[in-house]
Amino acid sequence: MRSSSSFRCGGSACLPSSRVGSIASLPPAAGFAVIEPFLVHAPARMSNEERLAELDRYRARVVGLATAPTIVYPTLADYDERYVLKPELSNA
Repeated sequence: MRSSSSFRCGGSACLPSSRVGSIASLPPAAGFAVIEPFLVHAPARMSNEERLAELDRYRARVVGLATAPTIVYPTLADYDERYVLKPELSNA
């Protein structure tokens, strides 16, 4: 099964460099393959034409949910004995 969510995130809160971190770091829903997020940054600062283009892009994403890329989460084998992500797998 696949899952997808739609929500609004204001300002820079959804950027990987924010205090919250990458939206992809949210825990996976049990039993679901989580689809990569669809993000539009600062739509309030876009022209009407740019917002319409993003809506077209979102429409295409929704239509293609069955084949949209999913987030690959680490497995238990990706952690050391203290349950810390192994350095070679860390983005830090």
